[in-house]
Amino acid sequence: MTSELKQEDLEQVQKLCKEAWIVPVNNPTNEDFRIKELKSLGMLEKDLEKD
Repeated sequence: MTSELKQEDLEQVQKLCKEAWIVPVNNPTNEDFRIKELKSLGMLEKDLEKD
């Protein structure tokens, strides 16, 4: 499972955050698995406000 940012881009953003005294948030445990499951169920494309 790939994230929206490439690893090098993510590291650059985290570095900039640290320089600005902003603590970057880590992904929750199994986040990649949860996103994969949501994609397989079509939940990311679905408009859940109508349901």
